[in-house]
Amino acid sequence: WSRMMIALQRRFDEGIRGIIRQGLEDGSLNVHQDNVRLIANAIIGMCSWSHRWYHPSDTSSGEQIGTVFADAILNGLAKKAD
Repeated sequence: WSRMMIALQRRFDEGIRGIIRQGLEDGSLNVHQDNVRLIANAIIGMCSWSHRWYHPSDTSSGEQIGTVFADAILNGLAKKAD
């Protein structure tokens, strides 16, 4: 079981890295760094801890949480210049 979980985790991590690599190569992602592993770890880390803070009784739906996460990842948190 342990080996299978490690293999699945590696497959998942590489999938996220592949998406980031593709976005950097085709210009659809604009990041200040091209450290794919670091960017992937930041995204995976953000998403992986939801089990620690999410409670089904919260007012935010899964869709709302996904939208907030995606917006933070894809658009950042800095205020846009006017």
